[in-house]
Amino acid sequence: MHRKNVHSFETGSSADLRRPTRRSVAYCISLTVACASIVAPLAAAEAKTPAAMQAAALPRVIAVEGGSNFRDIGGYRTKDGRTVRFGLVYRSASTDNLTAADFRKIDSLGIRKFYDLRDAAERHPRRPAGVSVPPIQTWPDRITEPLDLSSAAAVELATEKGYAEMPKLYAPQIGQIFRQIARGDTPILYNCAGGKDRTGLTTALLLSLLDVPREMVIADYLASNRLLDPSKVAGDPAMGGIPPGMTLDPAVIAALSRSKASWLQASFAAIERNYGSLNAYWRLGLKLTPQEIASIRTRMLTKR
Repeated sequence: MHRKNVHSFETGSSADLRRPTRRSVAYCISLTVACASIVAPLAAAEAKTPAAMQAAALPRVIAVEGGSNFRDIGGYRTKDGRTVRFGLVYRSASTDNLTAADFRKIDSLGIRKFYDLRDAAERHPRRPAGVSVPPIQTWPDRITEPLDLSSAAAVELATEKGYAEMPKLYAPQIGQIFRQIARGDTPILYNCAGGKDRTGLTTALLLSLLDVPREMVIADYLASNRLLDPSKVAGDPAMGGIPPGMTLDPAVIAALSRSKASWLQASFAAIERNYGSLNAYWRLGLKLTPQEIASIRTRMLTKR
């Protein structure tokens, strides 16, 4: 296991295509605005399911000028008929290019803290002058294996493997976010680059802890296929981790850009395999106490 700086490699050979790290899965959505035309058919397909139609009906998208995939995770019904409260937890793609107007909106939402799940090489914040920016929590870089960009099939295989590793790899970050919610120190926002992989898994786990049906959890995850605007996260070429001049096969770009149910299911399968159950993962993986789990549910769910 090793880590390479995704901004330092040279182009020109097939070996070069394997140098970006697996965290590129989470943010290569910002490679090109052309991804929008690739993602659109995926969005149309996932929108046909009942769960996706329910997700689409939720008034949870927050319009921002300099960001994308910014939404309130509230509104989902649990198995016992309760509802996830609005106004407590928000998720987003990169916050690097948020405008002064966006930060005024964030202030009006009462968001107290940002949790940025990206590594240092991915973060390029441009903060407008004269605005209040919430405190931002970051973590040391993750150590991951290289991501093979030689073909779409290689990307999809590596992505699924990466999703199987993320529940353990990002357990410290996810656990810290959940403990903040348990303390009632909300509203909060967490983000990665595209708001679909690391952010998508974090949301899927939180909704699962709240006992939202799995079908709805997956529909929420797949909503990134229609809610992410690549043009809003492609302003800085460095964000994609691919140097100018490198050409990738359109099929590879499509594989990097999409969200697939099978990838999220790989995370859940890994949790079952490594911990035995989600309930065990809350305790052993995220290090949550029974009191913290109960507090999250009490604070985030309406009463029966």
